[in-house]
Amino acid sequence: MARLRQLPKSHRKVLLRGSKFGEFFHWALFQEMIEESGYADREYMEQLLQGLNVTGRVLPSNVWGPEPVPEKRRPEKTADEVLATAWEYRALVRREMKLDQYSATVYKDSIEERDMGFCEGPFDESGVTQHLAESGIQDPEKWIPLRRFGVEQKSKIRGCDDAAANGVNATSCRDEKLAISSVDAIAATIRLWRKLVPDVRLGGWALDEYKAYRQVPIALSERRFAVVAVTDPNPDRDGVARPKVVYFVMNGHCFGYTNAVYNYCRRPRALRHVLMHLFKVPTDDYVDDRWGLEPMGSIASSYWCTTEVVRMLGIRVQDDKAQGPEDTIPKEGPGSDKEPWTRPELLGVIFDLDKYEAQIKPKRREALVQEINSILANGRLPAGQASKLKGKLQFACCTLFGRSGRAYVRALSERQYEHK
Repeated sequence: MARLRQLPKSHRKVLLRGSKFGEFFHWALFQEMIEESGYADREYMEQLLQGLNVTGRVLPSNVWGPEPVPEKRRPEKTADEVLATAWEYRALVRREMKLDQYSATVYKDSIEERDMGFCEGPFDESGVTQHLAESGIQDPEKWIPLRRFGVEQKSKIRGCDDAAANGVNATSCRDEKLAISSVDAIAATIRLWRKLVPDVRLGGWALDEYKAYRQVPIALSERRFAVVAVTDPNPDRDGVARPKVVYFVMNGHCFGYTNAVYNYCRRPRALRHVLMHLFKVPTDDYVDDRWGLEPMGSIASSYWCTTEVVRMLGIRVQDDKAQGPEDTIPKEGPGSDKEPWTRPELLGVIFDLDKYEAQIKPKRREALVQEINSILANGRLPAGQASKLKGKLQFACCTLFGRSGRAYVRALSERQYEHK
């Protein structure tokens, strides 16, 4: 706790919400668990406290394998080259960002994130410079914004940040290749359990982190690359919109950074190792989604153990998205007739653990089509959104003649890791 109180204000807002268990990120406990379990990524906790870089080379985890593509190990631009275009790009943002049907929701959500401590603002351009100066950043006038635009997902609007158009992602490079789970791996786990204990019923649970990327602080010197431009509808007394561009300075990671995928995913990867080796919980994860599959006799203890570890570490989860126990089943409507633990929805696919069947819900299919159409209409697909969309479409990778379906999501993989 004392160490957290000594961090910069922007970091404290992300990691320190209170003094009780669950209200602060318990980095010391997490570090002890990492060391006790023999996990290789022992520098992550200290790096997270300092804040992680969103430009330049991704810091190594010492867990993932080497990046096989030479081009991804070299940056296309330097951070200084990107900053050299800052004034020109700011003028472009002022000129091109317009009011649209998503602007009011995106602005409202940005204000809510400000109130939760994930960002500061709204500012005008001079206000951004002043805020960066007050934060101790040298040459505070040198900053470049990311455009935040709305994407329709599951009948709601989600703000996405474009770190490709301003050149920030072009500075990214890495020596490791990210390795995360898939629908194919889930199916393989179920088949393995069925082989090991063919006469035992299986159960499953799932948890989803809340504002996952936002929970990882940005390095103080990198906040000049974490200024988000938003269109404020700015209605007058008569309700007539007088739109203007305003700016929020992020304390936690944005969804559109290439580096953010790596910087964030190191945490759930470490948690997986801790849960499996210290607490003997068979669990897996895909970015901010976590799940467990095991015999019905122990599935409840697996779930409660995981939720308690997550609570003690101060990792925020979405309680309304938890799956497994009886109290997570709707009282009425779709899904109200299912038995606890038996039909988890993982990566957009429902796994019936009694029938050993997998299916995608009609509403899920409609939501995916809607999201893809929204991306095509906007003409933008940030790296973070490409990563999530690929995860949602993973069912296509293992339901068509083995793994041949992977060809259909290859373009999303390329977009996830490319700089442009």
